[in-house]
Amino acid sequence: MPPRGRPASHDKRKVAEMRAAGMKWADIAKELGITERTAMRAMPKRGGWQPIETAPKDGTKVLVYGNALQLGPGWYIAHFKTDLPDGEPYWHWGAPGYIGRVEPVGWMPLLEPPTE
Repeated sequence: MPPRGRPASHDKRKVAEMRAAGMKWADIAKELGITERTAMRAMPKRGGWQPIETAPKDGTKVLVYGNALQLGPGWYIAHFKTDLPDGEPYWHWGAPGYIGRVEPVGWMPLLEPPTE
């Protein structure tokens, strides 16, 4: 497993270049030997929230702000679901087996969990 923690300053520049070139978060993390979350946190900050178009679509959970069809607007931990046998991909929040759709407008990477 790649090391956790904060990326080095040269990694931050490299992550931004790789992302601009269209690389997926998982590929960036693998190439740099860091976790996907660490790679996402290395992106330059643009006021915190990032446009949803730049969010990872590889199943990585992120914090989104948007309208959940069942609950209305709010903050949700969600991931982009693509493994659907009979439907279009969508942003999913909630428990496995529960279809919680959210229409997000922005996203942020999640923080690393506490070590203790």
